[in-house]
Formats: sequence, structure tokens, C-alpha cells
Amino acid sequence: MKTRWPEGVRCPRCESDNILQGKSRKHFSIKTETLMQGSNLGLQTWAVAFFLVATGIRRTASMRLHRDLGVTRKTAWHLAHRIRET
Repeated sequence: MKTRWPEGVRCPRCESDNILQGKSRKHFSIKTETLMQGSNLGLQTWAVAFFLVATGIRRTASMRLHRDLGVTRKTAWHLAHRIRET
């Protein structure tokens, strides 16, 4: 968290550090405004997927992610696509 918010947690949209007040407060997490946004997968799954794609000798197939991470083939394809896009 210190890497993402070195000066303390701030709203990624309005840069406010007053994130707990207000009736219409926005919810955000460490995945907000990253390629992981909107994903139900945990950070650990994403980290392993990054590792597998980055250390693969050739392009890491989504079928390998499917087997190694224990996710559906569709999820593995979306993971690989998002990671390669970056």
C-alpha cells in the first residue's frame, strides 16, 4: 500500500484523503484504476498470473493459466489478454 499511496490512502478520482465521510462516498480498493479493476480474482491470483506470463519462454497459453491457477478457461483467457495488453 505504501507504493500506491506513499502519503496515505487517497481517493483515486478526487485525490481526497477524507475517504470515510459523505452519504455518496465512492468505494475503491487497491485494484481501482489498474488492469485488475472489476476483477473478482484476488491479488495473489493476479500476481501468479503475472509471474507465469513474464517468465514464460514463449507466450504463456491461457490453457496453462487455466491449469495452474485453477480458474475457468474464459477467466484464464481474459487474464492473459489483460496482462499482454499492458
